[in-house]
Amino acid sequence: MTAGALYLTSAALAQTASTSASSKKDDDVQKMIPFEVSAVKSPGPYIQDTAVSVTKFAVPLIDVPQNIVVFNREFLDDLNVGEMRYALAYNAALQGGVYSIGASYRGFSNQEKLRDGFKMSTFFDYPSIHFESIELLKGPSAVIYGRTEPGGITNYVTKRPVPGKNFAVFNFGIGDNNGNLRQNFSFDINTSLSTGGATPLDLRLTGATQQFEDFISGSTENGKQPQNSIRLAASYWLTDRTRLFVSYLFYERHYFTQFGRYAAFGVTVPQADGGAKPFALTYGRDPFEDYGYGRDFYWQYNDTTAILDHKISSSLDFRAAFSMHKRTNEDYLINVAATTLAGQGAIRQTNINKNKSDVFTPDAQAHVIWKPTTHQHLLLGYSRNWNYGDSKQWFQQRNPDGTPFGRTYNPAIGIPRSLPADVVYIPTAWDRDTRDYQSLVANYLGGFLDNKLHIMAGLARNSVKVTDRTTIFRAQRPKFSISDTNPQLGVIYKLTPEWSAFALASQSSQFNNATQNSFGDFFGPITGDGIEAGLKFTMNKGRINGNITYYNTNQANNIVFDPLANSRSYAQSVAAGTPNPALRGDNVAGGTTHADGFEFDLNAALTPQWSVNFSAAHNDQRFKKNPDPVLQGTRLSGLEPNRMSVYSRYSFDEGAAKGWFVGGGAIWVEKFYGGFSPGSNRTKTYWRDGQLRLDLLAGYKFKAFGRENQIKISGFGINEPKAFASGFNVAANNVYYLNAKAIWYLDYQVKF
Repeated sequence: MTAGALYLTSAALAQTASTSASSKKDDDVQKMIPFEVSAVKSPGPYIQDTAVSVTKFAVPLIDVPQNIVVFNREFLDDLNVGEMRYALAYNAALQGGVYSIGASYRGFSNQEKLRDGFKMSTFFDYPSIHFESIELLKGPSAVIYGRTEPGGITNYVTKRPVPGKNFAVFNFGIGDNNGNLRQNFSFDINTSLSTGGATPLDLRLTGATQQFEDFISGSTENGKQPQNSIRLAASYWLTDRTRLFVSYLFYERHYFTQFGRYAAFGVTVPQADGGAKPFALTYGRDPFEDYGYGRDFYWQYNDTTAILDHKISSSLDFRAAFSMHKRTNEDYLINVAATTLAGQGAIRQTNINKNKSDVFTPDAQAHVIWKPTTHQHLLLGYSRNWNYGDSKQWFQQRNPDGTPFGRTYNPAIGIPRSLPADVVYIPTAWDRDTRDYQSLVANYLGGFLDNKLHIMAGLARNSVKVTDRTTIFRAQRPKFSISDTNPQLGVIYKLTPEWSAFALASQSSQFNNATQNSFGDFFGPITGDGIEAGLKFTMNKGRINGNITYYNTNQANNIVFDPLANSRSYAQSVAAGTPNPALRGDNVAGGTTHADGFEFDLNAALTPQWSVNFSAAHNDQRFKKNPDPVLQGTRLSGLEPNRMSVYSRYSFDEGAAKGWFVGGGAIWVEKFYGGFSPGSNRTKTYWRDGQLRLDLLAGYKFKAFGRENQIKISGFGINEPKAFASGFNVAANNVYYLNAKAIWYLDYQVKF
């Protein structure tokens, strides 16, 4: 995760600095460090023709030998997503249906999420008001971020203060979100201060309060989910060569679930023989199951970042950065258990649970960029990322009369059954370990042959060490330590001023420190070896940009289930003199999956008023190696072979319709069949109809009371595809329809 913060810091500035270039003095431009990208007016609303997520400095996408897609602020505004991750549905390389939130890149897991190049939680729900863009870097990227996944990585670029500008933007919104009222209020305020008129201090405050149901799950029983967030960012020049950037973001989401409708009533019905037959009357639940009363759950995120940039000389720059990401989950659960097994229909017990967990992700980085000539760059980076968590639990069980219900018992933490109390509180961490990741990166990008040939070469050394910090409630966990080296080499050549051909070979590492076999042995890293090649183009003075890419990736050392492996339980049966083959089967690092496919991405301003974003992908991922011969050569479960998306907007700049704009889009996912789960040793039958999502957008920009105003309405609808799933029983026939959705949203914006 090394060099991420470097260039991503500049990404936000690259996309916002256009408003500030005219206000800066010539000497201000001289002291700008290379991490910061100078402004260039975009040739089209959706077009981002430079990227800093690969090199830490501004480089045209056509000069980078890798498939990179950027969703800029204007595109995100048109999509009008409530949360940032939902915009990912509009790139075909990310799979997960028409609601895609980036479940996988090119068929490979996409659990690594970055914020300005810093590692953060996989549970990502921030409102879009805090961000400037999303950068999708496809393929292995170890030489940039250290440990990554082979399919690609997503980096969310936050908004930065705009130097020399004072402005404020307010948004008010209301709509329907899957049958629930969606409400939104958000703001974006920027101000530029100074000390004695010499040293600039720039501040930016963004915030949002929202309330809406999660439309991805389509669940209605969770009710309304209020969300609140606020972020303050500050940029301060300590000297003409040194700048300090700090930011803090707080986010909270809460929901309450009421399960009272699962009430059960039990009575006895007289019979002709004089006896009585138990009879249960229920609502919405099997009468032989318990029912819950209510649940209160929330989670919080806290992100703190500090970045110090210093210009050592005209060709040498240094950055030191630190980030702390904290995720807190807290869960209150009240259960009222009942039984009707004997026709009693009475409350059997009450159960109150309170669980709280904190996950911390500190991240420290240091980078040096040397630029000896105009087209030669060398980056050296070091990063250290920790990940650890604390868990606390409080629970109580009682009979209806208030007496203790049996004895509390939790085998995970070894509380004995003979414990005489019915209330247990664990005030310290009972499930905590620290995962210490380190990455050392060297990355070179150079231009040759009159800058027609560009070479990008890099090397990353990644390591992980797990230190056990478990309390007396659990046995000591073995320590785990391993390292791996990942190289990367890419070449891109300008065939014409508008077309470039590129090729890239790279490797990534994922560490299995959380997975063990039944003997308690840890596994080595999962490696991803990939190649990709294709064409990039930028035509019509940059108004049409895109790429055509072919990729071929092997992910080795996957953790899979071997039905013939000697497990601990089988070894114990052998030692006892009673070998039991039924006890065989264990996790092993013996799986290899192979993926290859094509991607086509296009971002165009067909006319000054008409913008289009298009993406299409074909992917075929199969088990190349597996200890279970049944799985050999089969597709992975849930793979979407073909996927396509398009989004377009047209703005009226003159005539009676001046100020109006209309747009919309579509996402299509082909029907797919069957497959296997990676850890399974049985056939799993499954298919799902093709999915289609249609989006609509209409709006009007106008001036009133000396202010810029905008009102727009957006919405989408989804077909009702049929799905068949039989689990591991091919004789079962469970066909159902996925819920169709129709969602609309009305938004009003005013600028000061």
